[in-house]
Amino acid sequence: MEKIKQKINVPAGVRYISEWKEFELLSDPYILDKKIPGCGFTEFCITNGMNIILCSPRIVLLENKQQQHPDDVLFVRNSLDVSLNVDRDITKSTSPLSREVKTPTLTEDERQKLLEENYQNLYQQVESYYYHCISHGKPCKLLVTYDSYRILQSILRKQGIFDRFYTVVDEFQSIFTDSRFKSDTEMEFIRCLESVDKNLCFVSATPMIDEYLDMLDEFKDLPYYELDWSAEDPLRVSSPELKVRTLKSVTSAAMEIIDSYKSGKFEEAVLEDGRVVQSKEAVIYVNSVNNLVSIIKKAKLLPEEVNILCARTPENIKKIKKSLKMEIGTVPLKGEHHKMFTFCTRTVYLGADFYSTNAQSFILSDANITTLAVDITLDLPQILGRQRLNENPWKNRATLLFKTITPKNEKSKDMFEGELQRKIQTTKSLLRSYENAENRDKHNLAEKYERDAKSVNYKYDYVAVNKHSGKDLLPVFNNLVMVSERRAYDIQQIDYKDRFSVFNQVSKLIDNQVKEVVINFLKVFNSLPDFRGKMKYLCEADLTEEQRSFILTQIPISYKNYYIKLGSTRLKSLGYNITYIKREYGDLLLGDSIDISEKIYATFAVGEKYTKAEIKELFKQIYNDLGINRAPKATDLLDYFEAKPGLVTNKITKKRDHCYEIIKKKGL
Repeated sequence: MEKIKQKINVPAGVRYISEWKEFELLSDPYILDKKIPGCGFTEFCITNGMNIILCSPRIVLLENKQQQHPDDVLFVRNSLDVSLNVDRDITKSTSPLSREVKTPTLTEDERQKLLEENYQNLYQQVESYYYHCISHGKPCKLLVTYDSYRILQSILRKQGIFDRFYTVVDEFQSIFTDSRFKSDTEMEFIRCLESVDKNLCFVSATPMIDEYLDMLDEFKDLPYYELDWSAEDPLRVSSPELKVRTLKSVTSAAMEIIDSYKSGKFEEAVLEDGRVVQSKEAVIYVNSVNNLVSIIKKAKLLPEEVNILCARTPENIKKIKKSLKMEIGTVPLKGEHHKMFTFCTRTVYLGADFYSTNAQSFILSDANITTLAVDITLDLPQILGRQRLNENPWKNRATLLFKTITPKNEKSKDMFEGELQRKIQTTKSLLRSYENAENRDKHNLAEKYERDAKSVNYKYDYVAVNKHSGKDLLPVFNNLVMVSERRAYDIQQIDYKDRFSVFNQVSKLIDNQVKEVVINFLKVFNSLPDFRGKMKYLCEADLTEEQRSFILTQIPISYKNYYIKLGSTRLKSLGYNITYIKREYGDLLLGDSIDISEKIYATFAVGEKYTKAEIKELFKQIYNDLGINRAPKATDLLDYFEAKPGLVTNKITKKRDHCYEIIKKKGL
């Protein structure tokens, strides 16, 4: 049954939550669907006047926010935090029901000692930070992962100040999706939140689908609110621009992207004002550290060319250092240097902010490997929200390269439901055995259940052991794992059943009013055999402005560039001939490229000497920056300056090189 959702209209003119002065968090626990990533909700939590506990599923998001607000927040870090485990590689298994997980190497005594030491350290940090904020009249902002929230709540309750804080659970759909990897900690997180009877908000731009929410007692009856961004400002939010195509393998697809960028085949985008931008950076989302390492190794990428963003687990650190002689990177802050290639795993699907002016996003998805199957409903909108700068023409655009489920990996719904029911019955039987056991045997039985859950990760049943129930170890039904397995099956076997299924899922991200027209247009466009036919169809199709605008985001960007720059009338007069179009397109770029002379005069200085090699390299950079398809020559300098030839000693080779000494600008 579809949930009753109460809409909250966002006032016209508001783009970020912090600009909405009347916006307030409700006191009773509720779900808030903010609808779009990147609307500044996290920033609102950090900068408003409330004492906030911001819970995130990802350490990288909290590190990112801590770097942006170093003097305003406290990141409460538990040394045994297992939220990093979302980057555990389980790619060798193709079944969502048969994954094995390595058990921790610490003994229980060692673990308890570390927990106690860590607890005392955190207690002192929180106490010191709280009273520092109070003495300076500032609100307290505590950042914590889902995994460590229980410890923070315990500390605040012992200090008698928990009720002075509001708990915000950011990206709460991760409670479900991460249960495949660390179900015990997600279950403990929910149990801990059950004790919070006010000042609690579950937030997401992509909440778990209603049917899954209704499977969990903790969520099915919560009030549900949606922010409506279009009711009072229909043009404020645009649909994502997503290109979709198949791949043979994740590695081969990544290699194609890398080879294209390395060879200088940069995609261009023509802005509405006629300026041309080239994409010289690629962000590649591939949810496997093993695949990531293999790709970088095969492509022979250098440390200065690639930024690796994944969980900083000892296993990942060792693997990347040993195989690549590289280190795990960090998300660049605004204004910092971006490398040509950035590889991201699940760790960065949520929350991290990229401030590139020209990066494209590529998502690689293989439904035959559970961890490589990107959730189109939940993950894609998040990935599209990672690029923050409006000046980036690819900010809201991405390419999904996918592989559908192959026949050998197909599993019927009946077979899946049969496996599920067998696990449910086994679970009930094991829980009955525990209830009927003698009291003296219950502890040993619970320990056995706990060992089984750790060693085979719920392969045969859904019995979990609650360690923090206020009594001895307590076996319980882990409903989260069952729900996450249902979702994993639906992604793998239904969403990726075939190409049509994938496009049908993607089309849900498109405005329904233009969806049918777009689908029909693309069917015809893709069936046409040559450039001329495709360009003619684009220019002459009977489309509204909104439909054509969206279609321009779905076709190869060269067609979009020619259309924007030349217009349909001129393209028709050129007979849709690709040779004539390319020539005129290039001439237009050269003629109006933001006054090329200003760029040249800002690069070269009067009175300085430049070798011919230096001049060629500088002009190459200028032409690239302005999107001008022209081979640089040293004599290009003479079109803008009066200069005399000469010789200059090369500081490295000590040889004499030919140069030009600039006398003055021409015309002066």
